[in-house]
This record gives sequence, C-alpha cells and structure tokens, in this order.
Amino acid sequence: MSLEEFKQFINELDSPYILKLTAVGLTTLCLVYLGKIWYSYGYFKRRGFNNPKPEFLFGNVRSVYKKKNLSEQYQEWTKTYGKIYGYFEGHMPVYVISDLDIVHEIFIKQSSNFAARKKMHLNPRDSGPTVDLLIATQSRWKRMRMVMNPTFSSSKLKELDPILVLCADRLIDVLNKESDNNEVNVSQYMKRFTMDSIWNCAFGIDINIQYKKENEYFYKCEDVFRSLADLNLVTYVADYFHEFRSMIVDL
Repeated sequence: MSLEEFKQFINELDSPYILKLTAVGLTTLCLVYLGKIWYSYGYFKRRGFNNPKPEFLFGNVRSVYKKKNLSEQYQEWTKTYGKIYGYFEGHMPVYVISDLDIVHEIFIKQSSNFAARKKMHLNPRDSGPTVDLLIATQSRWKRMRMVMNPTFSSSKLKELDPILVLCADRLIDVLNKESDNNEVNVSQYMKRFTMDSIWNCAFGIDINIQYKKENEYFYKCEDVFRSLADLNLVTYVADYFHEFRSMIVDL
C-alpha cells in the first residue's frame, strides 16, 4: 500500500471508528504495561533473594515513608531477610547489601564494573552542565571520583586534623555551656558541628556557626535539604514509573 492509498484509507474511516481503535490501542498498551509491572515484582524471587512483599504500583515506598528515616527500615528488613535482600521503589528493584565481603568485592576489587549509581527522582541527564558528584552516574561519576581521589589521600586528610579538632572542641564547649545538667537536642548541635567542619575544611571559611545560632548559612543549607525532602506529584510519578523519568526530565 502506497502512502497516498494509506492517507485515502484513513480519510474514509469514520470518526467513531477511529476513536474506538484509539481506545482499544491505549487499553492494550496499559494492560501490557501493568503486566510488565506485575512481572517485575518477581525479580528477586527468580534470583533466589528474599524481599518484603510489595504493593502493586507502590512497591515498598509507602512502608519506607512511614518510618522516620530510611536506616530504621533497612535495619528491620535486614533482621528479617538477611544481609542480602531487595525491595521495590515503585516496581524498580533495589538491592540492599550489608555483607562486608560482598561490599568489599563491589567497591574495591571490582569497582571498575560498578560505576553506575541509582538515580534519585528527577536527576538531570549526565550530560547536563549542572550535574555534580552527588547525582552523576556511570562514566561521569567515575571520572569525577578519579579527579577527586587525590584530594582525599592520607597525607591531605592528616592536614585537616587540627581543623577538625578545633571544631570538635567548639562542640564540646557549646554542649558544656548549654547542657547545665539539662537535656539538650543533640541533633541540632551535631548539624552545626558538621556544617562547621565542612565550611572550614572544604571552603577554608570560618563562619563560627556553632556559637552563632542565628546564622544565615545554616538556615540556607537547611532550606536546601528540606526542599530535597519535599516530594511533589511529579516526583512520585518518577518514583513509581521510573521508565518515564528521562521523558519527564526533558519536559
């Protein structure tokens, strides 16, 4: 059939028939995609690994969000399913490994074969100009790590000892002043200690964040992490239907 004959055939079709044909096609695609999701939930069983029972479409994401932090959920699952198991973010399988021998094999002996990292939510493409070490994957992440490795040599880290000791002394001094035999929220002090260490070691700037509670830099950093934790509808779609992440990023 030539192109002209095909156009003529389409023009001769009635609008209701085209709508029915479109509806049948979309329904078929949806059923095939739902079947793919259902099949994906057998990923770990087919490979001989245990995993918590997933919810259809959601996987184990809602169980994770019910906990105060992800590490608590990992600890519970590790006690139940062992040192190697998996869970599902939507229908994307995620391995959790706490066996030290396997971790050593992955990160040390065969690190060249494991350059990829799991993408989080709506990370931009690796070719984008805004991609940094935290969100880069595959070859770009590996290249960034190779460039940064000399910075974390043992000799370079030893040079940071006096700075870290100074920050730790500040933390002890602040806790001694604030506690006064009363209970204190250690979390806030540890946040400031961490920020103080990073600013001094990485940027060479002493912003005195542990003594000055009203610190603009501290509040700005908290805003950044808070914005990363706020998940909107688009982020949920990217989690539950990870095949379409690249399409959503390009929008």
